Amino acid sequence: MATKRNIAIAGTAIAAMLALSACSSSGEAGSDGELTEFTLGTNSWVGYGPWYIAQENGYFEEEGIDVNILNYDEADYVALATTGTVDGINHSINDWLINYDQHKFQMVLMEDVSLTADAMIGGAGIDSVSDLVGTEVAFGEGGVSALVYFDALAKNDVDPADVTTINLEPADAGNALIAGQVDSAVTYEPYVSAALAGNPDSKVIWTAGETPGLISDALFVSPEYAEEHPEVIEGLAAAWDRGVEFLQEDPEGAQAIIGEATGIPEDQRATMFEGLEFYTLANSSEMLADGGSFETETLPSIQAAMIAAGIIDSEITIGDDAINLSFIDAVTAR
Repeated sequence: MATKRNIAIAGTAIAAMLALSACSSSGEAGSDGELTEFTLGTNSWVGYGPWYIAQENGYFEEEGIDVNILNYDEADYVALATTGTVDGINHSINDWLINYDQHKFQMVLMEDVSLTADAMIGGAGIDSVSDLVGTEVAFGEGGVSALVYFDALAKNDVDPADVTTINLEPADAGNALIAGQVDSAVTYEPYVSAALAGNPDSKVIWTAGETPGLISDALFVSPEYAEEHPEVIEGLAAAWDRGVEFLQEDPEGAQAIIGEATGIPEDQRATMFEGLEFYTLANSSEMLADGGSFETETLPSIQAAMIAAGIIDSEITIGDDAINLSFIDAVTAR
């Protein structure tokens, strides 16, 4: 099967995005106070919300950075990274593992983990994973929803050959369930809440939280950019931490900022952070340290689920330089 965002986008789309970010690495922070440019790839996942808080509250500018947030579809991930269209990207760990050899982007901080914010939603008559046999399920075949889907099937002894799948982006999968066009859907927030609200027969039948750490996200950056502009990556780490702090201290204010940025209707914002845990820099430092929980728990859990789901045949080994804690260390030492 395809991996998340590894389907090459059309040449015209690549050209358009290149045009948007042609100067993404050309800026220099000088004595005149000019901001250094950084293009950050992101999508509508609410777990990336602290970046919008940082943008709205001016945290990037205070760190000397001019951040261009470039929204991308799930199928575009590898193309964005390998063409230099983005300097950094928010992404799930499972697909970073699969595609690491293609782009070598380094993990510099952990962002979030989904507990119930990634979910399989059953429509009328679909009350458990076993009820999927003989039905149609919509999800993005190249995205994190695919991992949730195959993990659910593997742990409930359901043969994938007995279920028909429809390849739809997360928002479209939820809308298809609302419209009654499919029997079930796998998606993530805010589309989980929208699907539950829009279809009275829908209910959650499986979540990412069934396998702790399964859907975890991080910030990955170009090693070339990071070597040239270490102060920018340090500034991004500091801005993220402030964004998480703001979210924790003023959740309603955070909901307003993130909801506006991602197009979440006001009546759906109250629950947008449910089932989701955000990581501070202190969390990242502890988790990503040698012998930390990322190495001993999160990574093995993700890889085991990927093997069980048939996405990979054996564990993927990453190099010592795949994770770079120097930027977090620099912020901590301020």
